[in-house]
Amino acid sequence: MLIEAQFPELSITSIRYLHEGWDSAAFLVNEVWVFRFPKRRERQAWLESEVAVLGLLRRQPLGLSIPVPAYLGQPSSLYPCGFMGYRFIDGTQGDTVLLHRVEREESARRFGRFLSALHSTDVREAAACGARHYESRLEAVAAETVATREMVWRHLPLELKELCQPYLEGKCAMPEISEQRRCLVHGDFVDEHVLLDGKGVVTGVIDWGDACLSDPAIDFSGLYAWLGETFVRDVLEHYSLSCDVSFLEQIRFRGRCLALITYGHSLAGRDSSRADRLPMVWTAFGCHALKAPKR
Repeated sequence: MLIEAQFPELSITSIRYLHEGWDSAAFLVNEVWVFRFPKRRERQAWLESEVAVLGLLRRQPLGLSIPVPAYLGQPSSLYPCGFMGYRFIDGTQGDTVLLHRVEREESARRFGRFLSALHSTDVREAAACGARHYESRLEAVAAETVATREMVWRHLPLELKELCQPYLEGKCAMPEISEQRRCLVHGDFVDEHVLLDGKGVVTGVIDWGDACLSDPAIDFSGLYAWLGETFVRDVLEHYSLSCDVSFLEQIRFRGRCLALITYGHSLAGRDSSRADRLPMVWTAFGCHALKAPKR
């Protein structure tokens, strides 16, 4: 076995599949250690960046649990990529929790403090340790959304089509950005990468493979698509970095595009999440009062 070959001291007694995404697959070893494996060779550089970022963040007072790599596997004849193992973090992934069971007040407070600490990480130090730079222009986000139109349009309920049409046809005005910022972001801050306890309170954040130096609005867009604008406004009440009206407008634009892109990926089979992704579109476009299915 690959893990035993590189870490014989583990004395493996059990191993079971946990989950996988577009880029990696995870297994639980001895009910204690999570091992994540890149699914493509080109993700090797991303893994190295992720390990470096997590090493830097372990010194930060984030307030939420994050993976702490303890085993770093090397590429070999058995597997062409490196891989990592970290102690299992208890919790339920957000994409499996009904929306009404998410405890919003305390979670908003924790998210706000977490993102404040994360986004305050010294950019030069993060770059020096290996964090990737990623340019996420709104024009590119809009273009990716338009590219999902053929897949998404025929599956949208009538109540959503009028609201989504400007985004899917590239006719939605993009918000003006008053301040161009760059900081360390999680990069894929969506429901399936958030862990909740039995009371619905956020306790941890996993899967840092997309962590990079980019626009902070990226992290808020995932929360917007998951829990809506009112929740994001509550999170921003606990966010210590500067933000203005244009910042929320950018979050709204990114959040709605993300919901449509994610829904498109789920229809195309690229999203391996266990959740139905149409309700994310309902949430992002504020349609709870219509016929949005219960999540």
